[in-house]
Amino acid sequence: MRKYGAQLLALSGKLVSPVITPVKKEIGLRLTQNDIPKFQLSSWPDVPFPGEKCYESVEHFLRSFEKVIYSAALDIQEVWRRYLPVSLAFDHDDWIEKELKRCDTWNTARIVFTNKFLTDNARTDAMHRLFTMTMNKNESVSSYMTRFLSTCIEAGANKNDPMVAARFKASFSEPVLEKLFKKETKVMVRLVLSFVQDMVVQLQITMKMIAIAKQKRKMMLRRP
Repeated sequence: MRKYGAQLLALSGKLVSPVITPVKKEIGLRLTQNDIPKFQLSSWPDVPFPGEKCYESVEHFLRSFEKVIYSAALDIQEVWRRYLPVSLAFDHDDWIEKELKRCDTWNTARIVFTNKFLTDNARTDAMHRLFTMTMNKNESVSSYMTRFLSTCIEAGANKNDPMVAARFKASFSEPVLEKLFKKETKVMVRLVLSFVQDMVVQLQITMKMIAIAKQKRKMMLRRP
């Protein structure tokens, strides 16, 4: 009986031993440059990576990026500096080196990335609206002018771009345009276009002042 018990114990030990053997680290997919999602949003009129998937939002892209990294069984804290730049167009290289790669953690990098492209995306959307908007059928000229100027401010339109005033003129419906360009209303149209151009100039000055203030703040924060 004891002999049988000893044999049974020995056999059970052999059966259990594979369970307690340390498991090797999980092997994931091997990533190539083509596997990394490219950052471009469906709202952009022009995309840097034609033929690649467009994302609905910054968050949508970041989650897709994380999924690809996790699918390769990689620690995103260790590899995001290597792979995230691959997702961006070359014109962001300077920002990547000076700001993005200085983040200590992926969570911080996520916030910095989101803050940058949420702002840029909103501006891009506004610029797209500016050059595609038209006056609604039941909208008054004054209401449309207010809406146009508001969009102009959001877009940060270039003060030297003659297309701003031209676009304002072209966005009117034909019946309204005919009325506006009658002899008695030509002066009003000139004043409206001049007002638009002045607003754009003031907007650019304000934006430059904000940019200078941000740059000074960054320099102060970097000082030891």
